[in-house]
Amino acid sequence: MRDHSQGPRSPVSGEGRVEQRDRKIEARADVPVRRRTLRSLISRQAASAAAAAGVRPEHEPTERGDLYRNFGDGFTRAFELAVTPVIFGAAGYWADGRLGIRPLLTIVFTLLAIVGLLLRTWYGYVYRMQKLEEAGPWASRPPAEGVKSTA
Repeated sequence: MRDHSQGPRSPVSGEGRVEQRDRKIEARADVPVRRRTLRSLISRQAASAAAAAGVRPEHEPTERGDLYRNFGDGFTRAFELAVTPVIFGAAGYWADGRLGIRPLLTIVFTLLAIVGLLLRTWYGYVYRMQKLEEAGPWASRPPAEGVKSTA
């Protein structure tokens, strides 16, 4: 049995309770420990409430954040292009088995998924390019008042 007269002992692996605090708040020695954890809890709750309300953070997006976001978008699109025809083909295969016409609906559903994905990708690309063209410095703008148009 341990002698308690030596004061509290730091926990050994698997023994005792270890609390993890926010590094920003832990550096402030003027705030008591109990208030530190409460303050970090409140800041986390405020951040989640702002995210749920659709409020964006005030800081500018970073290059790394854009990289991760674009990687996620590309991975999602690749997954969608690969898996959607498989799901439609499986649904067609199941329907073929129920109706007794084995390859017909499998082929039709798979081709329908591929054509739908191609159209969605094409029109999505055209829409994004139009938005980029409108936002660019080269976009045609109506002339200011008092300025004659050469056209």
